[in-house]
Amino acid sequence: MTRARGDDPTHRMEALGLAVWRQRGVHGPMAVPHRHGDLELNLPLAGRFRYVIGGRVVAVPEGRLAALWGAAAHQTLEVPADAYWATVGLETALGWGLPDRLQKRLLAVGVVVDGAARERDAARFAEWASDLRAGGESRSAVLLEMEARLRRLARDGAGAPDAPEEPLAGPAEAVRRMAAFIAEHYREPIDVASVARAGALHPNHAMTCFRRHTGMTIVGCIARQRVAHAQRRLATSADPAGRIALESGFGSLSRFHEAFRRETGTTPTRFRRWVAGARETGAIE
Repeated sequence: MTRARGDDPTHRMEALGLAVWRQRGVHGPMAVPHRHGDLELNLPLAGRFRYVIGGRVVAVPEGRLAALWGAAAHQTLEVPADAYWATVGLETALGWGLPDRLQKRLLAVGVVVDGAARERDAARFAEWASDLRAGGESRSAVLLEMEARLRRLARDGAGAPDAPEEPLAGPAEAVRRMAAFIAEHYREPIDVASVARAGALHPNHAMTCFRRHTGMTIVGCIARQRVAHAQRRLATSADPAGRIALESGFGSLSRFHEAFRRETGTTPTRFRRWVAGARETGAIE
């Protein structure tokens, strides 16, 4: 699914789908934050990743697998000289029904990093890339193995300390506190004023700082957290949309539908139908 708003690249919701590739050589940082409709896996082989995500600067050490919730605006500050990348559609990842501790951590933090380097990871990525080039039934094998690897990450990484986080100061630290407040309270009736208080900033200044450091507005960040939560619940439960809307933090069903369509390009009913149909046809496991 894609969704574009004007010409602002931070609002584009591209979907890369199932893909695996290796990237070598020196690459510069991203000029602006971006977001996409996928779960992203990164494995640095030589060097490290450094991201800005959710107002944080997070470093991913060499050899350790990182999973990113692509719907959260993120920006690379440093890219390793050699790394594997993989993406799988959010709908597919949500349809796997991954352990709550992993999904909740991804929603709250934006990135989950394995607690240790795993020798077999590089070989896994190489095999996935080869299988996808082969096509056919190999695609199903890749999806099954990705799901298994993420379940191991839930066991080994979701309970581990955060990836090394660099100290922030001034406005950046205020944005980190505001992003953390949103991640913790998005299901409650919060607004710009309450988020600004978490960062000890005037609301107008808070909105400016938040947009500058994360590439999204405070209101947009709250809505995206709520929609991501709703997507997970729609894909993994039979609860009615009205109940999920309230549980996700929306004050009314109409606001839920408006935000869901704006962020995903479809309706909750069509999204749930797509997940169900994809399971039946084997497009997702």
